Amino acid sequence: VLGCIFCSSLFDGAAPTDRILIRLMLGGRRDPEAVALGNAELIELARQELSAMLGIRPHAKPCFVHVVRQDPGLPQYELGHLDRLAAIEGRCRRLPGLHLAGSAYHGIPVGKVIAQADRVAEQLLRSDP
Repeated sequence: VLGCIFCSSLFDGAAPTDRILIRLMLGGRRDPEAVALGNAELIELARQELSAMLGIRPHAKPCFVHVVRQDPGLPQYELGHLDRLAAIEGRCRRLPGLHLAGSAYHGIPVGKVIAQADRVAEQLLRSDP
């Protein structure tokens, strides 16, 4: 399991009030073969993982399942990422008008990417045309 998002806790109306909606992410560099598993195998793997992590009954059946494959998926930072990032940003400072933002730089979550985009927008507004 790479991550687990409780969508029904984050977003009003994401699930009926008597249910929870969980987004579970599997695979990545820890298990790159997972993307090739069939839907039934992925669903069963997700059920086993949720059972182990959250104590959900192993035989409980979900009332809704949706499988999405992303290959490649989310960026996964490697050792030395911060040094590479500092070098990239140093080069960008020498190229006026070039600004970078996105999940590959300072954080994968949407909130982090939005914060980066806000900083870039502020820099653009302060710069001379």
